[in-house]
Amino acid sequence: MKVYDLFYNAKAPEGIEKKKAYIVGGGLAGLAAAAFLADDIHMPGKNITIFEKMTDVGGSMDGTGDAVKGYLCRGERELEPFMECLGE
Repeated sequence: MKVYDLFYNAKAPEGIEKKKAYIVGGGLAGLAAAAFLADDIHMPGKNITIFEKMTDVGGSMDGTGDAVKGYLCRGERELEPFMECLGE
């Protein structure tokens, strides 16, 4: 990520290595929160815990399947009718 390194790279807050984060939900927002904590706030990844009740992370944008049987993306309800942005 390191998006903000182009403009500004914040120093790690004092004591961040002793803090812990608990994120409820492994959807896009939860995964993004964990990435920003690790990347921009410099929180050690081992201090970040994501709680997810399903077996896969990604929330409604998860994907499953294979080239033979086809793919299922539960988030497809958010896309345009012809699914052009999921095409190869």
